[in-house]
Amino acid sequence: MTDMQALFKVVDRLSPAEREELETYLTVPNPEKMDFDGSDKPIERKIKMLKDAFAEIREGLTPEELAEMTWAMNYEYKYPDALSMYDWIDDLPEDER
Repeated sequence: MTDMQALFKVVDRLSPAEREELETYLTVPNPEKMDFDGSDKPIERKIKMLKDAFAEIREGLTPEELAEMTWAMNYEYKYPDALSMYDWIDDLPEDER
């Protein structure tokens, strides 16, 4: 018997109220299990999504265009007009900044 089959047998013995509680546990997001962005996607999947997005941005660019774009992004940092938008950082614990 596989682990899943054993699990199914246990689920089959649950009362309707217990099944409802189990369904809630499985379908309602749990903030304690979520990553920094509020999703419960595995970090590897998030990284892949970012890499795919960056690949899509680079698609069709020549190496020269990519180099020019990279240079322009790194050339000058434009500070936002309202630095107060970063005030929330002060509320973070020291090790999470």
